[in-house]
Amino acid sequence: MRVADTALVPPGTPTVVTGAHTVAEETTLFADRIRASTPMLVESRPAHAIAPGGHLLAVITLATRD
Repeated sequence: MRVADTALVPPGTPTVVTGAHTVAEETTLFADRIRASTPMLVESRPAHAIAPGGHLLAVITLATRD
């Protein structure tokens, strides 16, 4: 499952996407933002900060199962 804030996705993009294949396909839309992110840990979990020009835009947290 991928959950996103409405402010971070293009208009008409669902904020919740489920299913591994659907999440993988949909995530490619945000590859440029992810490439420009900085890896970090948030509460001991992997995350990425997106901060263009030093201004925090978003924090992406990651979790995997199985």
